[in-house]
Amino acid sequence: MVESYQVQFAPYHLNDQTVNQAIDDVLKAVKVLSKEPQQYGLIHSDLHTGNFHFDGKVIKVFDFDDCGFQHFMHDIAIPLYYLPWQFPHENDEEEVLAFSKMFLSHFLKGYEKEYSIHSLEHLPLFLKFRDCELYAVLHKS
Repeated sequence: MVESYQVQFAPYHLNDQTVNQAIDDVLKAVKVLSKEPQQYGLIHSDLHTGNFHFDGKVIKVFDFDDCGFQHFMHDIAIPLYYLPWQFPHENDEEEVLAFSKMFLSHFLKGYEKEYSIHSLEHLPLFLKFRDCELYAVLHKS
C-alpha cells in the first residue's frame, strides 16, 4: 500500500517541503512495520459509513475497489477516522471522544472474530496515514 501510494498520489502533492516531509515520515514508519500474518493481510482499505449497510442485525460491506494487502490496523483506523464527521458540529469534543471509544470497543469485538489485535500501539500512525491518503486524493482530484 505504501508503494501504491507513492505511485498513485506522490505526483499530485503540492510543492510544499514541510507537508511532503511529514507524508514521507508517515510512509517510512508504515513501511518498516512487521508484516507478520497476525498483523498484515488482505483488507477492505476503505471501510467507512458510505461503504457498508447495517440492517439492525448484519453488516453488509461493499465497494471493494480499494482492497489490498496492508496492516489490519489500517482497516481499524479508517472507520474511526471518519467517525467524528458523523456528528453535528454542535457536539462537543468530549461527547465525540466518548462515542469514538465506545465505537472502537464494539468494532474490535467484531474485527477480532477474524483477526487477533494484540495492541492499538500503531493506531495513531494509521490515522495519520489516512490523513496522507485523503490529502493526496483531494489534490489528485
